[in-house]
Amino acid sequence: MAKAASEFSDGAGTASYSERHLLMLEEATSAPEEALDLSRNCIQRSLKASKAAVFVFAVALVLLASAGAFLATSRQSSASAGAPPARPTAEGGAWDSVLLDALPPQLTGKLPGPDAERLQQPPQKKKRLVNDVEFIVHSKGTWCKSGHPFLFAGNDTKCQERCIRTPGCMYATTYPGKWCQLTRDCPLAQEGPAGAITYLMSNITRVLFIGNSFTFVNDLPDQLANIAYSLGHAVHVTRATVGGCSLFAQRPSGSHWTASLLEQDWDFIVLQDHSTVPLVKGARWEYLYPAVDDFVARKKQAKLVLYMTWAPAWGSPENCPLSTNAPCFPKGPLSSMIAPPCATNRSWADKMSSFGCATYALARGYLSASTRPGVDLVVPAGLAWQVARGDVEIPPQCKAAIDAEYPDKPPLDLPLPAGMLREEVLKPERLYIYSGNKPDKHPSKVGQYLNALTFYTTLFGEVPYGAAPPVCKENCYGNNWAKTTPGPLDPPLTADQLHALQGAAADAVAHCGKTCRPAPLTQVFLK
Repeated sequence: MAKAASEFSDGAGTASYSERHLLMLEEATSAPEEALDLSRNCIQRSLKASKAAVFVFAVALVLLASAGAFLATSRQSSASAGAPPARPTAEGGAWDSVLLDALPPQLTGKLPGPDAERLQQPPQKKKRLVNDVEFIVHSKGTWCKSGHPFLFAGNDTKCQERCIRTPGCMYATTYPGKWCQLTRDCPLAQEGPAGAITYLMSNITRVLFIGNSFTFVNDLPDQLANIAYSLGHAVHVTRATVGGCSLFAQRPSGSHWTASLLEQDWDFIVLQDHSTVPLVKGARWEYLYPAVDDFVARKKQAKLVLYMTWAPAWGSPENCPLSTNAPCFPKGPLSSMIAPPCATNRSWADKMSSFGCATYALARGYLSASTRPGVDLVVPAGLAWQVARGDVEIPPQCKAAIDAEYPDKPPLDLPLPAGMLREEVLKPERLYIYSGNKPDKHPSKVGQYLNALTFYTTLFGEVPYGAAPPVCKENCYGNNWAKTTPGPLDPPLTADQLHALQGAAADAVAHCGKTCRPAPLTQVFLK
């Protein structure tokens, strides 16, 4: 596992960068209205016609009636599409048919059999991003010199519209005449013709992720962007991740890279710490709380978001926390902050004795950090895993030992009620990558999809029913840490599995309530 962990580090202390935003376009048919106009014209001509007037008039009436009925049906279908989706029956009832044009382009036409027709429900809130997206002037007389190739370079008089329709596009440069260039970033402005204008897409949601392998393995940022796109939101994501590292080592006052990222404007800044830092009382005071305070001081107008992670599949009572990378733990290893030593510490063993117990300890750690002034939201991904797995037991001895570390009562009544993800629908172990015959602590594509659904629900305040299925863009891993081809999950999740995962995310955020986000969710279903 040490080898695998080293492979996850994005360079020697450097952070990796990715960005993507996706746009969902909807096409509304205008055929019924055109048919109505044609019919009215035909009627007017028929009144002036001679002997053929009666015949033409009759035909026009038929056309008018047909078009009106078609229009009414279209409106009725459009209205019903926004209705809240029903949960499956106990027998795993089917969903209604899906609008496949709501899927990302890379998935359309690649889905097998009946699942292609009922893969997901229509989005609960339809948005025409073609009309909603706005551009502001970024610079004049320059074009973007980017580290990435152009997304498009060619003749197009509707350059901004092409940018909207091009996944990843953020900047559109127009030149005198027809020439158009599209890029995903614009770190350097190159001098160009006097008439060149570079536009920046302005009204999108910008999310910065700071963390480690729990963020970049199987591509949490882009999975979030993909889900948001499928539900009508344009999202730009950037990540700075160092495998196996603490958040403290990446705080802006100690990292020039992080500090430079925080000079940009963000809507959300997501913070994820090492998987065991929130479990250790001394580490919370030495590492977690100071790191959060450092980010608060530099967040500007952004909302600061804590990413609550999950526990190993079966707990790990026999293991002391691994933190041997000195640059990532400059104040000393985590094991040195556990007294008595964790190898003989009964309290530590109780805390890590099971998934339910360790999840409770992580939840208390992140929720205690959320009370620091300036923290805005908590994404309860770990609680979504608990809901999905149906693990509702926290041994009393374990709970008492954890609660003894905090001066206040827990802000939530944990564990949360079990969700709909029955084992016959999806085995809980599929949330993890397997190493050998044991589940690793890292998320599979399915587990990271559940995290992304929980992020979407928390950040946008909308239940994620109808979200696109999981798609991994980079850092894609399967069992035994086999690098997998980027793209959709193979085999794809069924409609019941997608619905259950989406429900687990919605339930976790809804039950967490104001502790995780101040405003209530829209169209939420509580058990």
